[in-house]
Amino acid sequence: MQYLYKICGIRVLCEVPFRISMQRESEEFLDIAPENNVREDIKMIFRPVDALPILLKKGHWENDRLYIENEDGQKIYHCPTRNSSSYACVTWPEKTGKTVWCEYVRGMESYMNYSHNLCDLLGLETLLLKENGLLLHSSFIRWRGKGILFSAPSGTGKSTQAEQWEQYEGAEILNGDRAGLRKIGGKWTAFGLPLAGSSFIYRNESALLEGIVVLCQAGKNRIRRLKPVEAFRYLYPETTVHQWHRPSAEKAVSLLMDLISQVPVFLLECRPDEEAVRLLKETIVGLTTEGE
Repeated sequence: MQYLYKICGIRVLCEVPFRISMQRESEEFLDIAPENNVREDIKMIFRPVDALPILLKKGHWENDRLYIENEDGQKIYHCPTRNSSSYACVTWPEKTGKTVWCEYVRGMESYMNYSHNLCDLLGLETLLLKENGLLLHSSFIRWRGKGILFSAPSGTGKSTQAEQWEQYEGAEILNGDRAGLRKIGGKWTAFGLPLAGSSFIYRNESALLEGIVVLCQAGKNRIRRLKPVEAFRYLYPETTVHQWHRPSAEKAVSLLMDLISQVPVFLLECRPDEEAVRLLKETIVGLTTEGE
């Protein structure tokens, strides 16, 4: 069976020999009956095997995944729990990266037969980096047709600020927890994702980036534009980066520096009130007027 994921403008055709059950977060992103002549950007082919090798090789564990690099590319072993036997291995070839292979243990399809599992096996941070994009921990709103991101560590108020803009300015919340970022036609664009944390907002929509706002809780509302070095220091920890893999980390750093050089980044020290919305609005409108 074929399933077509459409994520951040990237078309991923999955060839799967078993049926995938649709979940809410995938409804806008996954086509369960794509046309026969669909032109994909990446193909992911699932192939059953009798067993996968015991994981004795050196690699890097990230939750229940083991990442291994070799001359053929990157292998990602997915396990029910850390250090347990793997039920699937996804291979991203180093040179011919347009075809991704997923070998899975025959009889263990139950670990993969939901749309969320399919997305997890694909790995959004890996997919985006291969296509010159980034995954940023942020709330994503669209206001007057342009995208604004609120980025900060969990619990700082990203979702609250997005909701304030929805309430006072009629902004649309496209994702409350993550945004995919890609440079298309020379301009950075933000995309909604089938990952949304506790916001449960999954919209497969996009907007050109107007600005990125780093949030900091404070007793008084104030804002300033960050210098590139400052912006990098705030945004890098909120970017999903495979820091143990030097080529991936270097590429992510290069993309993030390009993003910061083109999109204004602000530090908004604020309270969760209408005044904070008005202050940011005046700053963004003023910046747009200066650029005209």
